[in-house]
Amino acid sequence: MTKTEQEFINSVIPAEHAERIAERNIRRLPSSRAREMAMAAAAMSGVALGIWIVASFDNFQTGLTSVAIILTLATSALAAVASRDFHSLSQAIHALRSENERMADHLWEASESEERASSLFDQLGDLVVVFDARRIISDANLNFAMALGMPIADVQGRSLSSLGIEVPRGRTRPGNAPQDVLINSRWYSWIELRSPGAGFEKPLFRAVARDIHQHKEGERLLVEARQRAESANEAKSQFLATVSHEIRTPLNGITGMTRLLADTALTEEQKTYVQAVSASGQALMTLIEDLLDFSKIEAGRLDLRPELVELRPFAESMVELMAARAHGKNIGIGLHVGDTVPEALVTDPDRLRQAVLNLLGNAIKFTEKGGVALEIIRENGTLRICVRDTGPGLDASDHERIFNEFEQADAGKTRRHGGAGLGLAITKRIVGALGGSVDVQSAIGKGSAFSILLPDFSAANTAHHNIMDGQTCHIVMDSTIEAETLARTVTSLGGTAIVHADASSAMLLKAQHGCLLIDVRSLRVAESAFESPASDLRRIVLIEPGERGQMSELLDKGFETYLVRPIRQKSLSRILSGAPVSKVEGQIQADISIPRLLNRPLSILVAEDNEINALLVKSALMRAGHTVTVVGDGRSAVDTILAKGSKHDLVLMDLHMPIMDGLDAIAAIRSGEDEQGLKPIPVLALTADGQAEVEKSVRSVGGNGFLVKPVDPAWLVGMVEETAAAA
Repeated sequence: MTKTEQEFINSVIPAEHAERIAERNIRRLPSSRAREMAMAAAAMSGVALGIWIVASFDNFQTGLTSVAIILTLATSALAAVASRDFHSLSQAIHALRSENERMADHLWEASESEERASSLFDQLGDLVVVFDARRIISDANLNFAMALGMPIADVQGRSLSSLGIEVPRGRTRPGNAPQDVLINSRWYSWIELRSPGAGFEKPLFRAVARDIHQHKEGERLLVEARQRAESANEAKSQFLATVSHEIRTPLNGITGMTRLLADTALTEEQKTYVQAVSASGQALMTLIEDLLDFSKIEAGRLDLRPELVELRPFAESMVELMAARAHGKNIGIGLHVGDTVPEALVTDPDRLRQAVLNLLGNAIKFTEKGGVALEIIRENGTLRICVRDTGPGLDASDHERIFNEFEQADAGKTRRHGGAGLGLAITKRIVGALGGSVDVQSAIGKGSAFSILLPDFSAANTAHHNIMDGQTCHIVMDSTIEAETLARTVTSLGGTAIVHADASSAMLLKAQHGCLLIDVRSLRVAESAFESPASDLRRIVLIEPGERGQMSELLDKGFETYLVRPIRQKSLSRILSGAPVSKVEGQIQADISIPRLLNRPLSILVAEDNEINALLVKSALMRAGHTVTVVGDGRSAVDTILAKGSKHDLVLMDLHMPIMDGLDAIAAIRSGEDEQGLKPIPVLALTADGQAEVEKSVRSVGGNGFLVKPVDPAWLVGMVEETAAAA
């Protein structure tokens, strides 16, 4: 019999336990002498039982088994002779024998159960090891020895630590969750349990370990793959940012100089060439923006900055931004904001603007006749921002496909329109991040309607206007879709709108009251019909920004004022409410007054190492009447601003320059101002990298603003004056 078997037997039925059972039965005997004799017999029975049990585990010990049986019978006879109550003694002996048999059966069953469990662990490949509280191994299965590469005999008596198995003691109390342990360079899931019967003597623990090396290796490879992917994304983002800067810098010079050139005296042929250069530059810039935005989204860097947005001015600014492109194609562009739409919404204005401009840009690009409309309505707790056009429309099979990356409705070699096919994919991602969705309704030959559906997180109540009080407004425009949006705006102001298909159908207006809104193109078709205005009819002409020069002639023909297309509701409300309109030197005041922010020229320092961009910025600012000083690196900018007697009002700082870059230069300026007790000078950063991280960096070092190249000259002047006025 092995040492392990002996320990297991003692743990299940210790000798003293058997003796206690016998003693309990013998106490039932009536005679004290009989008790004494029976106690001696019980002791001998206990010895005999022990010998019998030992013999039962050793197949060759039949002699010992016989001796055990003889001793058992002899002691039973001795107890019977000593007892006056033979019947009671017989019952006690019978009970003792039954108890012994029951314990033997229990021991046998336990032995078989242990063998089956050990066999099962071996078949599963699990490691099984038994050890005491000092972590000294008393037994182990073959798998455990094989895992260590040594015989079982060499494992027994060794400590776990001496075999290189380190299990933190604080985490191995029985009942704890499995933990990962390294055994001979392979990973195992290790769990410990208290062995049955260990509470009688010294505590024993049984540990089972299952091989999880492949799983751990898979985890390690997955972590490495993720790290490589993150590094690749970081490298891709850095590469795109670098390429973007290198492309934007010369593109800024091309587009900016083109705009400056367009403001000079040019022949019609020269104007055509300038417009072609400007359009090409805009197309290239759109492509760059799409690629950069797509790379940010793919890298998971679509950061949202929710804030309160006034919806109507927000929508009007986008329509006005796209108006020049629409009017350049001789198509109309209009806006309608429904009566029930809230005045303000909590959202990320930059991301929402990007999504809507993508839809407007696509609509204008694919529309050759008619026009484009931006409509915002409120329905069933949802805000719908819809871009509708009169373009060629889409086949039903293309409705889902066009939202995939690098997909276009017309993807053939003979397609008429260029682009990378990223605009709609980016829009869908952005709107999804805002908590909304994008859908499309379209059919071939019937135009398209792309809608952005957003949760109605409104922050202000709807404002209701009734300034027209039922007045009739006649609308004559060559763009049907723009006329429809204008009519809906008139209706929302409390008036009645009548849209006329052309100027000839409006000749009966001479005898009617109310007001007339007519665009210049329609007026030219039937100009004579409006030469003699009716006394009660207010006549207002609708013009594009470049047609203001015709107003003197139109005033002479009886027109009261004008509105610039696309028409803002605030401007329309002011005109239709009957507000007086003043005339200045044969011209009327513009429908949108722009307040003067400054009453003096500024002294501006421009830090820019690219000579063409420096010339562009300098020319634009000097045309606005400001004084400009140019330096070519950040160190020179710091020295100039902190020099004694410096009188500059504002700094335009490029971020990528030699000797000292823009961020370090801004930080040095702020530090020098603190040391000298100077008032902080406004600093606007100029960069070709439009990522949000760059803007945060500029703000963190003390920059006041952030301008992304290419910079529109007019917008540059406006930002400079606004920043200086706020300082």
